[in-house]
Amino acid sequence: RWDKETIMLLTVIAEMISSFEWRRRSEQEYQKISEMYRTLAEAANDMIFVIDKQDIVAYVNKYAADRLRQSPEKLVGKKRKDLFPGDNNQEKFIKKVFASGEPVYSERKLVFPNSEIWLGTSLVPIKGDNGEINAVLGVARDITARKLQEQKVLESEEKFRNFFQCAPMALSILDQGVMLECNPATCELLDLPKESIVGRYPWEIWPSIQIDGSSAKDFAMKNLNDVKSDILPEFVFVQERDD
Repeated sequence: RWDKETIMLLTVIAEMISSFEWRRRSEQEYQKISEMYRTLAEAANDMIFVIDKQDIVAYVNKYAADRLRQSPEKLVGKKRKDLFPGDNNQEKFIKKVFASGEPVYSERKLVFPNSEIWLGTSLVPIKGDNGEINAVLGVARDITARKLQEQKVLESEEKFRNFFQCAPMALSILDQGVMLECNPATCELLDLPKESIVGRYPWEIWPSIQIDGSSAKDFAMKNLNDVKSDILPEFVFVQERDD
């Protein structure tokens, strides 16, 4: 996202430009603040636009226009929905800003000429002299790379989940010695249902005396401490089963 300070600055400047009081000031003052806004907007590597109450594009920076393969001059005055047909979510979010007067952030996938990208868009209200909202300022950033990375992470987690559940060997996940998760092979090995394993310490499940003569707790703690020391222990433990 854009930081809140930058978006606030753009909003304040936009409100000043649209303000009747500012227009009554000297032409030099008005041109100065207008140029400040334009410099900020045109220098940004983000899509910046202003939509009025009639859903008309009142302003768009060059970066956004380039994405649409048009000039800013050709986009200003067009209906927003004509540029993004079928994007009902964008219309819904803009209407929400007009109705509530509160900023809205959304993440959506949009289709541009010859490309499909994810955008993280901040929409903020622009108020006139009477306090009424007369336009919405939008700042949209390309977040495609982040979304693709998030998808890779989800796919990796799904692969691990499938391996964990389908592995023929007993696998468990512990935190501070407590068993947080176990796979079906663990339940079969211990001859216990999952609900009797998860949330418990291993020594609460094992027989109190292990094969080396140590207590179940001492035996478990020794091996857990080895793991914390980056030592992968190999051990044999005793487990009682009904069969």
